[in-house]
Amino acid sequence: MLLRAAARMAILGARGFIAFFAGFVGYVTAVAFFVAALGKLFMPDKFGLWVGPHGVAWGALRNTHSEHELAGASFIYMSLIAAFCNRERNNLTLAAG
Repeated sequence: MLLRAAARMAILGARGFIAFFAGFVGYVTAVAFFVAALGKLFMPDKFGLWVGPHGVAWGALRNTHSEHELAGASFIYMSLIAAFCNRERNNLTLAAG
């Protein structure tokens, strides 16, 4: 609902467009965290908080040979909390704008 109102505002000017874009990115990020939590349930060897020679990654990796998974089963809870916090932050940001 807030994103729909921001979309109507986006037609009117730059401020509305920025609000719509920020809201869209925020909601997509929250959905990505939720999908990562679901992915860990069905493919626990591919989803997680990974660290390796190429840096840190949150989510799914195809090749996990040289990577180390840090969070284990806690990744599900971490992802769900991140999704909730991101969504709430986004709601507050859109409501304030």
